[in-house]
Amino acid sequence: MNFNQDIIDGKQIVATLDALKKGGIKIDSLVIDGLDFSKVADGTISALKKYAEKAKLTVWFSVSTDETSVKKMFTPSILDWIDTVIYLEQGKDAISMQVLKMRDEKLPECNIKLDSKTLLMAEK
Repeated sequence: MNFNQDIIDGKQIVATLDALKKGGIKIDSLVIDGLDFSKVADGTISALKKYAEKAKLTVWFSVSTDETSVKKMFTPSILDWIDTVIYLEQGKDAISMQVLKMRDEKLPECNIKLDSKTLLMAEK
């Protein structure tokens, strides 16, 4: 599905997911690619999170940014609803992966490199 972020909010996405479910389509995961969090309306992320918990599905967002501080990426009201933030950076031979947020837990050093071609772990 394709949504225009400027005219669709979380409640409308949830209504669409409910309609799909009522039509017999089982949804296990929702991926929202390229979301501009600076345009996210109040309540959108909370509505999606509440729906995901109720429907027992996972929600993933992808964002293009050079920022590595979650406090600069998201407003506090949005960040409160996000469990995990993973930062991927394409290098010459590998993709570096850093976990920037994991619920409210203190993060151990967790830098992983993925092979650019296979996306398998290349090194820790």
